[in-house]
Amino acid sequence: MKKDAPLMCFDGLRNITSSFINKYAILSLLSILTHQSLIAFSVFASVKLINALGEESSTENTFSFWLVLYLLSMITPHIIACISDILKEKWVINVCDIFWQSSRANYTKSTQPNNKSETLGVLTSQGKEIILEFINYISFGFSSFLNFSLSLIAILIFIDPRFIISITISILGTIIIKFLLSNKLEHLALSKSESGSKLTTLLSLTHDNMHHGSRASYSFFIEKSNDRIKKYLSKRMIERKFQSLVMLIVSLLSLLPTSFLVLFILLQEDVNEELKLAIVINLTRIYHLLNSATEVISIVISFSSYKGRLKILECFNINSIKTKYNYKNRIEIYKNQKIVDIEKVTPNLLGRLSLTGKNGSGKSTFLKQFRDENDAIYFNPSFKVMYPWDKDVPINLSDGQYSKHCVLWLLSNTDGPLLLDEWDAFLDIENCKELNKKIEEAAKSRLIIEVRQ
Repeated sequence: MKKDAPLMCFDGLRNITSSFINKYAILSLLSILTHQSLIAFSVFASVKLINALGEESSTENTFSFWLVLYLLSMITPHIIACISDILKEKWVINVCDIFWQSSRANYTKSTQPNNKSETLGVLTSQGKEIILEFINYISFGFSSFLNFSLSLIAILIFIDPRFIISITISILGTIIIKFLLSNKLEHLALSKSESGSKLTTLLSLTHDNMHHGSRASYSFFIEKSNDRIKKYLSKRMIERKFQSLVMLIVSLLSLLPTSFLVLFILLQEDVNEELKLAIVINLTRIYHLLNSATEVISIVISFSSYKGRLKILECFNINSIKTKYNYKNRIEIYKNQKIVDIEKVTPNLLGRLSLTGKNGSGKSTFLKQFRDENDAIYFNPSFKVMYPWDKDVPINLSDGQYSKHCVLWLLSNTDGPLLLDEWDAFLDIENCKELNKKIEEAAKSRLIIEVRQ
């Protein structure tokens, strides 16, 4: 994504969906329009081909002309469909890029540091799935609508206008079903998506629990994850059953009226043979039209479900309440074994300060607050974050190796205040002595606040 590209706004569905509009979306939809227009033209070409066969005044050149056009209208859409698929994939890539850039930018303000909520699940996997599903929904919906409407127009004009009666019955039924069931569908979709986010977040802890836990923690993790899995699969099944029942009702409502009309026209003796021949030749197209009608109806009904899924992305618009830390009478800061007034600790101060306090007194919270307010560098070996190390540094470092390499790199490659939170937690005595000297030397030219193990 280009650096000046706008980020996705998560404040409401309208702002979220506006980020789906880009040049690839327009080109993809235009290719779909071309594809479906050619398919509709094949109906017109087939009727002209039948007329050329039935009319005595028709020449062989006329028949050949319409035959070539008919074949082209049947072959060319496959080429256009290939182009459309490529454009749609570029559309997906563009929106996913914007989503990941934006969600990471909003992640800190929408989550709490000590609570990995379902927002993490949306960022890592579910957000991408929601975007892909919604773009497929738009593409498929637009294609089905064009297939239905353009083919219907061609059939009404060139075959028989009475098909509008059966289609109208189906449309009216669809409106009634949508009105009655849209809220239920949206609720089921939202419930499933929220359950999926919680499951994804929990399963992201699998590696640590399997490799760094024991049978006590392992059994609890399995029990907890099994419970989440069952809840998610249950909600998924409930939504699918309800959607399938609705689709069955809609399909019958769509197919039966037109099927009766086809039988009525074909069994009438006073209908001319050319019309019957045109209907028979285009019978596959007519029933494909009915399938398209069913698809259009399902798309209309499914809108509430996709709306519910998209609402999940609004989690990045929630500003988590972060109370300002009250450190008075809870922690103390020392310099050369002399207590320092915390209020006088600023980024411009030089030297090595030691932060002390009981467990749970808020030492780490104070350091993070100082980091956020003063753009300081914070390090805690318990969290293996990424640094731009040299390529020759091994990936799978032990906790002690990681701690030592980080401290050395931070001392050599950063400036400004450095906050070392239990930097010696995983180090042996020799490495602690070595790094202690390095820290002492660096503190002559910068502020270093440390918490020791």
